[in-house]
Amino acid sequence: ANKSQHTAAAAAALPPGPIAHSSREVKELYHKFLKDFPNGRTVILGTLLESPKSMSPLKNQEWKAFLHNLGGAVVDGFQDRVRRYDEELRRLDSRRAAFMRKLSG
Repeated sequence: ANKSQHTAAAAAALPPGPIAHSSREVKELYHKFLKDFPNGRTVILGTLLESPKSMSPLKNQEWKAFLHNLGGAVVDGFQDRVRRYDEELRRLDSRRAAFMRKLSG
């Protein structure tokens, strides 16, 4: 129970920065994301939507980090799909080879 209280307390606190100054709806959405994804990092993308020329260095860094993490997630997902596809091909090839041995034996 102590761990869940700690997690709930941490989730209730808004991080410093743009989210703390956002509307009630944005804050509620942020809390819902924290509840749904307790082990993940969250960011409200609306806080990053400014023209790159007027973007503060911190927001520019957050945006670059978001794009880097998004790219990593896409690549990881693709690699996982390729691995599963390769495993399925090996499994089917093994079954085909066993069938061919059975026919010739």
